[in-house]
Amino acid sequence: MVDGIPGRAGPNPLQCPTFWGEGKSTVTVQPVDIIVPVYRGMEVTRRCLESVLAGTGVAPFELVVVDDASQEPALSAWLDEVAAAGRISLHRNPENLGFVATVNRAMALHPERDAVLLNSDTEVAGDWLDRLLAHTVADPRIGTITPLSNNGSICSYPNMLEVNALPAGWSLAELDALTAEVNGGQCVDIPTGVGFCLYVRRACWQALGGFDIANFARGYGEECDFCRRAAKAGWRNVLAADVFVFHEGSISFGAEREGLMAAGAAAMNRLHPEYHEQVMAFLRADPARRLRNNLTRARGRHLLADCSIALEELIAERDARAAWLTDKLETRERDSAQLREELAATRGRAEELAHVLANAERFVREREAEVARLVPRCAALEQETAQLRAALDDLQTRFDAIANSRTWRWSRRILRWLRLR
Repeated sequence: MVDGIPGRAGPNPLQCPTFWGEGKSTVTVQPVDIIVPVYRGMEVTRRCLESVLAGTGVAPFELVVVDDASQEPALSAWLDEVAAAGRISLHRNPENLGFVATVNRAMALHPERDAVLLNSDTEVAGDWLDRLLAHTVADPRIGTITPLSNNGSICSYPNMLEVNALPAGWSLAELDALTAEVNGGQCVDIPTGVGFCLYVRRACWQALGGFDIANFARGYGEECDFCRRAAKAGWRNVLAADVFVFHEGSISFGAEREGLMAAGAAAMNRLHPEYHEQVMAFLRADPARRLRNNLTRARGRHLLADCSIALEELIAERDARAAWLTDKLETRERDSAQLREELAATRGRAEELAHVLANAERFVREREAEVARLVPRCAALEQETAQLRAALDDLQTRFDAIANSRTWRWSRRILRWLRLR
């Protein structure tokens, strides 16, 4: 809160010497109203408001949200919650008034303040408001300021008049920071501001009486009319080349867009017949090309730096891989040498075993030959043994016959008688 104002904490009024550099006088800065008309689109509105509240600048502001009779209950309920938390100043139209009447009503809330008219389908980053504010301090003749955007008509980057995606690999915060770095403090005059994000100096607004609701009741063309009236009154409309705001586009108007664009173009041709040729002259001269190129070159340098870093990382990775492979190769070579030694030892043992086996085989063959020689002898011995056994059996038979004979018995008796004598 700033003295009870929803927004960034900080003193009020705030002195911002860093806007203009060392040695220059400081300037008292009043809070700026950031006016966000809301009708539909819960998610985009949430991203928009959160991006404003997350800003990193020092300029005081009040985030003024106007619910233009939204038909999305969830969106209205969320806005109530954020307002209850003191983060935004919430106002509601009793009925749908449209963009132009809603902005005129919001601009009347604080007649002393400058304002930023910010679409609910935008996102901001960093100290974006500080940088816009610095341009107003640099030249009091500046009446309106439009930043670069991916979708900002003549203020689009990288291609004018196109709906561009954010460059691949870049977030909004990164691209905005790079924009501030390469185009710090630089702006160019443009034939008209673009309403997605339009800084309006209060003195300019008061001098012109605000948006022309009679001719641009529903929107599309009201900011072009305002900027042409401002230019004719001596005010400058500039493109701030050091701020980048993301714009999704065509969230609030939806299906009405084509009809509103045609009606707005017809009103501009009627009120400012010179407008078309002035825009064409601006497109032919393209004074913002140099500033867009600054950003593109800076992106290229970052890409080269990233490539260089990636290359060094790749080289380091390859070196580490080569060292790992070298270590593995040395380990394998040591293992191979050990295996060769073990293989040689195994071969030696195998040769020794082969020699032993050869001796064993020779011994077996010798024994087999000896056995072969002994087999016939064994057979002859067995035959002789059989013959001897037969002879012995014959002798035994003859002996038994003699022993059992009468002659033998009488002979034994005679011998006993003789020994007794």
